[in-house]
Amino acid sequence: GLCWFIGCPELHLLLMITSVLVFAFALLLFLAACFSALETALFTLRERHTLSADPYRDRMSPKAAALLRNPLSRLHEVLLVGGVCNVLLAALGLYFVLGPMAGMGWNVWLCGLGVFGLVLFAVEIIPKGFALHAAERTMLLTLPLLTGLHWAFAPVSRSLVNVSESLVKKITPKRLKPLQALVAEEVETLIEMREEQGVITTE
Repeated sequence: GLCWFIGCPELHLLLMITSVLVFAFALLLFLAACFSALETALFTLRERHTLSADPYRDRMSPKAAALLRNPLSRLHEVLLVGGVCNVLLAALGLYFVLGPMAGMGWNVWLCGLGVFGLVLFAVEIIPKGFALHAAERTMLLTLPLLTGLHWAFAPVSRSLVNVSESLVKKITPKRLKPLQALVAEEVETLIEMREEQGVITTE
């Protein structure tokens, strides 16, 4: 049996491909969990309005401080990367269930349920629970990952945002188009800048 295994290049190739796909699945699982936690943290910070990140100020980079002042400014990138990871996870999970697991005679439905439960538990339940419990810490831990992938996904996310905005402008009747106004995040940033310049006070 061992001689047959050593002298079978097809089996070697199959095992190598399976190992690479398992590693890719684990990596995607980690990335999807990180971005799921970051998404929840950004929404949580946005809803709080008053942030409590003072214990982390010394370790905070300028990008993190800017994101903390405007938590939703990078949300479109987080949603894009998280969505891509989830789609790839679904494709790889389907391959494992219908390919190797079915080939070994395992029940396809039970395997599918197991893979789905693993992804749900690792990507949604644990990361979101941690983010709700410690939103600032979650943002600081996952922000370097978003910054590292920013160069790859920022052009795509900006293009999608521009396309969606142009479509909305085209399909919206002129009489229904509202005047361009500052969003809440821009108002908050402007107030903070004026407070730092001494133009207005917090009283």
